[in-house]
This record gives sequence, C-alpha cells and structure tokens, in this order.
Amino acid sequence: MRDEIRKEIVAYLRTMYQSSAITDALELIQNRVRSYNRCKIEGEPEMTFDEMAELLIEKLTTYRGKR
Repeated sequence: MRDEIRKEIVAYLRTMYQSSAITDALELIQNRVRSYNRCKIEGEPEMTFDEMAELLIEKLTTYRGKR
C-alpha cells in the first residue's frame, strides 16, 4: 500500500512540476517578446511569440551540444 501511495504522490508532483515549468516558459517567451518589441530598431518588424519561441529553442539546442 505504501508503494502505491508513494507512486501516486510522485506522479502528482511530476505533473505539478511539468505544468509549472510550461507556465514559466510561456511567461519567459512573452516577456522576451515584449522587451524585444520595446527596444527594436525603427523600421524592423515586431517579433512574434512563435518567432521568439523558435529562436529560444534553437539557442537551447545549440548550447546543449557545447558542454
């Protein structure tokens, strides 16, 4: 019985962590978009959420290989 309860608690905490991490990532991307668009050079198009997400994913995958 204890193992079942422990597995349920671990599964619950893992789900909570994943949803929290997703929320944090979305907030990070939104903040980056706002910051970029406030400081962009005149005449440049505004950055979209999708473009910023793609840029951050590209950076993460590039830096992971350089450890």
